[in-house]
Amino acid sequence: MLFTPTAVPDLELLLTYAHLNANNPQSETADDPIEDRFQAVQNGAHWETKVNSLVLEANYSFSDAWQASVTGTYADSTSERFSRPGAGSSFVEADEYSIEGLLRFAPTDGKLSGLFGISYFAADQDEISDLSAFLGFGDFVDSQRSFGIFGEATLDLTPALHLTVGARWQQDNQDREGALGPVSLDYDQTFDAFLPKAELAYDINEDVVIGVTARKGFNPGGTTISFVTGDIDEFGAETLWSYELFSRASLADGDLLLTGNLFYTDFTNAQRPLISTAAAANGTIVEYTEFANAPSAESYGLELEAVWKASPAVQFRASMGLQESKITETLLPADPMLGKEFQRAPRFNVALGVHLNPIKPLTLDLGLRHNSSYYSDDANNPAFENDGVTLIDAKAPMILDRSAPLSICATPPMNIIRSGSSGPAMPRSAIRVNMASVWK
Repeated sequence: MLFTPTAVPDLELLLTYAHLNANNPQSETADDPIEDRFQAVQNGAHWETKVNSLVLEANYSFSDAWQASVTGTYADSTSERFSRPGAGSSFVEADEYSIEGLLRFAPTDGKLSGLFGISYFAADQDEISDLSAFLGFGDFVDSQRSFGIFGEATLDLTPALHLTVGARWQQDNQDREGALGPVSLDYDQTFDAFLPKAELAYDINEDVVIGVTARKGFNPGGTTISFVTGDIDEFGAETLWSYELFSRASLADGDLLLTGNLFYTDFTNAQRPLISTAAAANGTIVEYTEFANAPSAESYGLELEAVWKASPAVQFRASMGLQESKITETLLPADPMLGKEFQRAPRFNVALGVHLNPIKPLTLDLGLRHNSSYYSDDANNPAFENDGVTLIDAKAPMILDRSAPLSICATPPMNIIRSGSSGPAMPRSAIRVNMASVWK
């Protein structure tokens, strides 16, 4: 709901309500041979999730040069996990709220612009679970608080050379109390970081820009309990420095857009999930995930994208990505992750697409995506290697009436999926029909 009071013409208020009701499996697995897509024993869990959320946005213009905005959010959710008795049935209730204020300035001389902001986020969660097949019943209370102050400014050093500098100070607190069977947990840690960034951009001409950026990133640490072994698994904060060379070009009167990026990311205390196995109380061998920090890791690569508007009714797009990654240092010299590539990180991906608008109410989107093979664990275990995947899909939305957009999305039978370490490509097809109502 949008509200623009006539008494304050420079004020705009927007209230948005959303409801989510989802029921989906936690994962889908198959027995060997994977290409048969069959599982003899159905033991997977599924989640039922309900979320209600409110977002209030307020924007106010003090003048042509100064604008302020405040965004507040609130969400309450319930999630229930259904599984075999004792294998992780759980119920989670959570409340989240946040507020962020921004002050933007762009003086009329155009040489200096920027923003200053402050943000706060809070989340409270109650969780009960049944893991009696492993350790027992669990009951936890979680609280998270995040606070940040940030700002940036862009200065035109010359008409063609632009310098942007900024920084953020971030503090995150995590408080988790409870017990899982005989294992008790009382974790209360605060993490903070200063995160600078800088960018230098040069306008070769009105249509082509090149530049370089450097920025620091941060992920706070945390803790969890292995429901199989009972070990308390704490991991530290992760930091990274990311460097990028970029180019942007708008050619042919704006009908052809080209972008390119060369990037390098250096991780310190990289947070990495490890897949391990253990025996449950009934003797069943199960897989579980634990977390650890690798002292050093890196990734680098290239990204290219092109969008061409051939005519008002036809638009082509293409993109390509190359990436290399490696865990360069581990706590133990014999760690199987040492020297291996990141999990779920294909070295190559490409996407092609075309957007057609043959008649006014109908649009057609055709796309092809491919990524190379990758591993599902950081140890690069051959048993967890996944072959490359090629997806071909189509979408045809049609607006029959402005108050009731009808969207028909089709994924044709020629869609090719390759999964697992061997086996032929398997076809998959689907048709989805979506309808939404717009109130005015």
